[in-house]
Amino acid sequence: MIRSNFTLRTLLRSGLLLALAWLPMVVWAHPHVSVDIYMAPQFDSSGNLVAFEQRWRFDTFYSVVLIEEMDRGGAEGKARLLDDIITNLSRHEFYTRVRANGDRLSLADVDEFDLQPEASRVEFHFVLPLAEPVTAEQLQRHGFSYRVYEPTYYIEMLHAETDGILLNTGGSQCRYEIEKPEPTTEQLQRAVEVDEEGVPEDPDLGQHFAETVFIQCD
Repeated sequence: MIRSNFTLRTLLRSGLLLALAWLPMVVWAHPHVSVDIYMAPQFDSSGNLVAFEQRWRFDTFYSVVLIEEMDRGGAEGKARLLDDIITNLSRHEFYTRVRANGDRLSLADVDEFDLQPEASRVEFHFVLPLAEPVTAEQLQRHGFSYRVYEPTYYIEMLHAETDGILLNTGGSQCRYEIEKPEPTTEQLQRAVEVDEEGVPEDPDLGQHFAETVFIQCD
């Protein structure tokens, strides 16, 4: 069934990345949109963790919608679209949760970003700085972990199977491990059940379908 009553204002209030344009949406089981994540933790010359460079590659269907919006508005339209994306995602820390030594880390403002078609898909590229670096000594002692997920599971966000994580550590030797999500039967059922607005009752459903990446440096 096609629903055309989703407006830009409504979607922006919902806090979803899809709040970019006046779009008709297809209502089915969650998720509605899939994103391949390409993650590159950034280290300075001393081996301190300072930022996360990310590329989000949208699925083909949603990429077509974004390309149409960019083509329709030209350079000014693309600028407005990017402004909507950055404003919206800033409220949610770009769906990125970073932890070190048991503590969740604060993130800084995003100043580097772009939205570009790549073949038949659109990529959103940005650099997400940490508010405070994690020192090389802390990385060696405790490592760090991160998760990237949209809370309502409207968008499925998983690392790309090829080159999904790139470690350029500035001299340190780091390794990573991806812990795959293992949602329960109940959580899977909740993902199938969508209310009349296309939003699940559980606003934190996405965490149960998120990958957790652990990185340890020597």
